[in-house]
Amino acid sequence: MDVSTVSSRNHEQADWEPQDGARIPTGLGWLYIVRAGEDDVDGAFDIMVDTMKWVCSIGVPQPEWLFTEEGRAHIRKAVTYREFYLAFCGSEPVASLWISPADPPNWGESIGNDGLAGYIHGFGVKRAFAGNGIGRALLDWASARIAELGRKYVRLDCDGENPGICRYYESLGFRERGSVPNRGSFNRLFERATKRVSQV
Repeated sequence: MDVSTVSSRNHEQADWEPQDGARIPTGLGWLYIVRAGEDDVDGAFDIMVDTMKWVCSIGVPQPEWLFTEEGRAHIRKAVTYREFYLAFCGSEPVASLWISPADPPNWGESIGNDGLAGYIHGFGVKRAFAGNGIGRALLDWASARIAELGRKYVRLDCDGENPGICRYYESLGFRERGSVPNRGSFNRLFERATKRVSQV
């Protein structure tokens, strides 16, 4: 995979050295990945809402607050305090995720803070752009980003009652590492080894 580093906004986060961004080829042309800033909150919120509406449409209910100003505030906080990235096709934000250096709430203290992994949250792709390799490209880029930080694994969690998304992660080489309770349901935990991609 060809990956070119591109300049974006500059947000410092102690001990985690965020990267500005990159560009990746996909079935729709170049996908531009940039570090999100304050001006990107609305675009990031739109991606989350679009993704959650699709999840609801396949029979997996989501909390109502995600679709409200509380949900927007949740995204604003993530953009402000996390290593949050948006992926653009042209000028339109089409996918998102953020990377954390630890995740004890989901993985427990011994694994979730072991210093061996980066943790992906908030992953979503607008449905109008699905099926073009954008999700795979973004996750592969995030895996390479985590590898650059010296971590061996990329870890994430997802709704355990959504077998489609679980199969999707498995198709990308993730293996299930267990489950954790979540608001009366449960999340499945997935992990795969990080891999680097060449910079051009």
